[in-house]
Amino acid sequence: VTVSVLYCAMIVVLVQFISKADVDVFRLPEFEALCDIACDKHKEPTAHCRVLGNRPGDLSFTVDAYDAFVERRSPLLFAQLCSVEVARLMAERSVLIKSVLLPFVAGAGDIDSLAQKLVLAAEHSGEGLTALGPYVRSPTFRYEVESIERKLTSDEKKAAVQRLQCVPHAGKVDLEDPEATVFRVLLLHDSKRDLVGVFHGAVLSESRRNLFLDRFSLKARRYIGTTSMPPELTFLMANLARIRKNDLVVDPFAGTGATLLSAAFFGASTMGFDMDGRVLRGGAIVGAQAKQALAERVATRAKALQRMGVKGESDEALPATFRQNFVDYGLPAADAARLNFSVACRAFAPAIARHRNRGFLDAIVSDPPYGIREQQRRVVNATADDVELRKVAPWACGDLMLDLVSFAAVSLVCGGHLVYWHPTCRISYTDAEIPTHPCFERLSNEEQALSIKLGRRLVVMRKIRDSANPEQDLALARDSIASASDVRRVMDDTSIGNEQYFAYREKRRNIREARESWRNAQSTEPSSAQQRLSKAEIREANMRNRARNVAARETKQQAHDERQRRDSDLKRSRDEGQGSGLKD
Repeated sequence: VTVSVLYCAMIVVLVQFISKADVDVFRLPEFEALCDIACDKHKEPTAHCRVLGNRPGDLSFTVDAYDAFVERRSPLLFAQLCSVEVARLMAERSVLIKSVLLPFVAGAGDIDSLAQKLVLAAEHSGEGLTALGPYVRSPTFRYEVESIERKLTSDEKKAAVQRLQCVPHAGKVDLEDPEATVFRVLLLHDSKRDLVGVFHGAVLSESRRNLFLDRFSLKARRYIGTTSMPPELTFLMANLARIRKNDLVVDPFAGTGATLLSAAFFGASTMGFDMDGRVLRGGAIVGAQAKQALAERVATRAKALQRMGVKGESDEALPATFRQNFVDYGLPAADAARLNFSVACRAFAPAIARHRNRGFLDAIVSDPPYGIREQQRRVVNATADDVELRKVAPWACGDLMLDLVSFAAVSLVCGGHLVYWHPTCRISYTDAEIPTHPCFERLSNEEQALSIKLGRRLVVMRKIRDSANPEQDLALARDSIASASDVRRVMDDTSIGNEQYFAYREKRRNIREARESWRNAQSTEPSSAQQRLSKAEIREANMRNRARNVAARETKQQAHDERQRRDSDLKRSRDEGQGSGLKD
């Protein structure tokens, strides 16, 4: 079945996504965000871009096999876009799109049936397959074959290309020309590795995903922390936040600035703050550990840069700090400040009042603490001896997320986006745990699994109106949210019926209890000075240890002598047997 493509302003494309299990749920949200970004840049109406689905209505597949594949999130998607420029911009900025193709033929069958359909399409055009579309005209071309859900050998790929030699092309084959038209054949298999569909198209644009991941790799970065987010997820968050040039982006839990680096790469002005000032200054490790960690980072960074072919300055002469990461990539450094987010509204009160709750930020992207590695702490007011004091107290996860949404309601401009990670227990999660707000619409809420029990959800919200009464809106938001359980406690207490997991959790619990009891016992036992032995007792203990070591060596020597004796007897009997055989 040949896919009908309108060669005008509107085009139908075949989007090929990467196949990666932990990020496949974010494909459609990122695709929709990239449609908004690309259409806004090219002054095109976003309503003209729409998803056609995994298979258009005129494609005939084996229903059972193909539907089973779609349930596992197929990496292929047909879409209608405004123009070819929009398609190319989306592919260049995406981290989950592998390529965008102009589809010629798609349907059920094998390579031979695909070749027959291509021959009919080329004969109908009159100029060969290369002239089917105005966007793929080139005097040279080459073929690529890729398989989905099944790995093909190089010989199988060559055989598939040879079976397409009967297809006429208006050009010559050139494997080296970078400007040559690339025709890609996609072979779709089901879970049983049976071929259920074939796709053929010309590549309009390739993704720059590898450039993002290699250049911003954590291995090549000068300063990272234990919870620094990998570049794949930070660039995904930047795309979901629709970050454009000259936008003002804030991360209230900046850490080492991983999310702000991606925002700055797209031309945004960035600002971050964190409650731990040591992280912003350059790390919390001091003394000899800092020197050892720095030496390891320098060696790893040098190898990564050498692999990428990048020549940089001497790492020993430059500090490993929050700001230096931006300098290394040639990006404007983010404004950083030590600030607990619980007092962010108080700190930004002048700016909020000046803009009359209409906002001054274009986007907020953040990965708040989950309460597992980093503690969730907030500043509260206390009174002691009629004196008002501030102290740090625990911060429930639900309250933290609700305060984040409330801050975004008064600080974001209308049309701004809030993108953040929300930790959840995968067993007891409900949608009511995610905060809602009268000023926001939720665009997406997808889960990424971290373990059997723990997961985190990437929530994307867009501000649709200004807040006329922030206190009333906060009260409505607080009434709509369900109480989210503490992730640490839920991981220990929730029953999931997994014996191995329960055995592991029981072992970890026993270790924690034993460590706790040992610490309590240490506080009551006498000190080492009080337990000091006399010289006679020390001499007697040393003699016992020496005697035990001598006995162990004698036992080991006896075992060795016994093995030597057995080996010599075996060799002697073997030699005697060979000698008697020669005499016979």
